[in-house]
Amino acid sequence: MHIEVLPPVLVLHLKQFLYDAAVDDIVKISKPVQFVPELEFPLEIMAAIVGKSAEPVHYKLCGVLYCHGNSESAGGQYYTVDVLHPNLNRVRDSGEAWLHIDGNAVSMVQHEEMFGWDENDQSEDPSKDQCVYMLFYCRTVSAQI
Repeated sequence: MHIEVLPPVLVLHLKQFLYDAAVDDIVKISKPVQFVPELEFPLEIMAAIVGKSAEPVHYKLCGVLYCHGNSESAGGQYYTVDVLHPNLNRVRDSGEAWLHIDGNAVSMVQHEEMFGWDENDQSEDPSKDQCVYMLFYCRTVSAQI
């Protein structure tokens, strides 16, 4: 099976709730999720179509939607988002900056906070009630050589 077409914005929706027979209720899955700033779909998984580019398809993370709330129940949830602003940070060469939006509060997020995953730390921090709910990847335009 091969992929013929990929969308301009790839939305990855992560399963967040499941039915737990032991408690006879729907419960929130509270596992940390690691995500990367860029994705590449190699040519091996793409269908060969006449007239299509023979280059891998690249995506860049442009948004992360988080679900917050009680990890014991599917009720009482609220959502926040981190979005990539394309020209906010003039200090870095790219000018990009991450913003965290929570209701009417907007704050800057450091790149390390977004992607600084510690592989050795497998413990879950009970004080963190946020779970990654959706990832938004924007397709990037390939440089023409």
